[in-house]
Amino acid sequence: MLDLAHHRDHSSYKGQMNWDPVSGANAAVWLAIVLGLQIAIVLLYRWANGVLPGLRPFLAGSVCSLASSMALVIVRDGASAWQSAISTACGVLLIVAPWLLYRAFHAMQRGHVPALALRTPLMLVLLVYLACARSGDLAARELVSEGWRVGIFGWTAWQAQYFRRVSQRHPALPAVAMLASLFPALGASAHIARVVLDVFERSPGWLTLLTSSGTGAVLHAVVGTLLTFVFMAAATCAIRDRYLEEARTFADQAERDPLTNLLNRRGLEQRLQRLGDTHHRTIGVLVLDVDYFKSINDRFGHLVGDQVLQTIALRLLATVRPGDLVCRFGGEEFVVVVPCRDPEDVHVMATRLRHAIGGEAFQAADQFASITISIGLAFGALDDSDALLRDADERVLQAKHVGRNTIVLPGDGRAGARVHTGDSQPLRDAFEDESTGDLFGVNEAPV
Repeated sequence: MLDLAHHRDHSSYKGQMNWDPVSGANAAVWLAIVLGLQIAIVLLYRWANGVLPGLRPFLAGSVCSLASSMALVIVRDGASAWQSAISTACGVLLIVAPWLLYRAFHAMQRGHVPALALRTPLMLVLLVYLACARSGDLAARELVSEGWRVGIFGWTAWQAQYFRRVSQRHPALPAVAMLASLFPALGASAHIARVVLDVFERSPGWLTLLTSSGTGAVLHAVVGTLLTFVFMAAATCAIRDRYLEEARTFADQAERDPLTNLLNRRGLEQRLQRLGDTHHRTIGVLVLDVDYFKSINDRFGHLVGDQVLQTIALRLLATVRPGDLVCRFGGEEFVVVVPCRDPEDVHVMATRLRHAIGGEAFQAADQFASITISIGLAFGALDDSDALLRDADERVLQAKHVGRNTIVLPGDGRAGARVHTGDSQPLRDAFEDESTGDLFGVNEAPV
């Protein structure tokens, strides 16, 4: 927050207190009210909404800046030893305040911008400041502190543009954050100009007024208000994003099978419906049914049967492409949806899946069991996904009737079903063609 460093009175100091509306004790009261309201509003917001990003450094920076400024509008450096000590301590706090504010801004932006390592530069600036204070060189001390504030607040104002990535609910947030940082930077620049001109005794009256304690109190109130808005707006965006993420998590859990973590029937239907509204292309639908799965449950128990289903899910995920959908449709039935251009591409994928499941025995307790699957295929437009699911489901029933471990293609009757008992030709084809595209965009979650 802004520190308009205490204005050195060029006239003789007689110990009287200035009771003008914007200076002296009244200015300290103004700053105390702003600080109290700022802390109360932020803590109430925290109490109502839970953990907020940047809360601690923001409150610490506000306390350091406003409390120190309150002291500096009353004490006069050099009037007495204790007032000089208070002035030096307040100057130290006003150097720490911009660093705390920068940390708060970075936390509010939630990692959208890389953080600067400012701890070591801060310690060096404090050492130089204390050395200048010990030597009694007030001008050098002000140049060090104000130069530090110009650098930190200027950099913070430039990085305020990154608030655009978290400010969908508050589009004015980046601009307000930039103003809340530019005002202190400009105020510190005015102090530097005044100190330099004072050396040559050429400081104009308007610059002295601009850097007076009364003007500082007014500007502190403005900056404090802007910073409170920045914090609350950024916190609102963080809360909204947290709720949306929780809602997405709950929705995703409702669309997934708890045993295999694959999409369930509802999840598959929702995905196909959403994709059908925005995509117009052909897909292949494969309905897979585990052969003689009931005998596995009867022989080894349902816990082993569940382990077999989980292993099947893993093998399916390891075989399909990243953009394909894998679903547990119910019981021992699975559905795979793939984007493709030709029915033969669907046949290639079905052959891969049949070999992935049947090519290696499943371990059940201390024994190994060979498992095969029957597959029904359908090919057509994405808009007709419901009809394709029905067709593929009918064909998997045909596969069961013709002997299991079978793939039934579109157009095949019961007698025309293709039965595969050995290895087929090398599995390649258009499924290796990147031009088929990634329709669904993400891998399915692992088991």
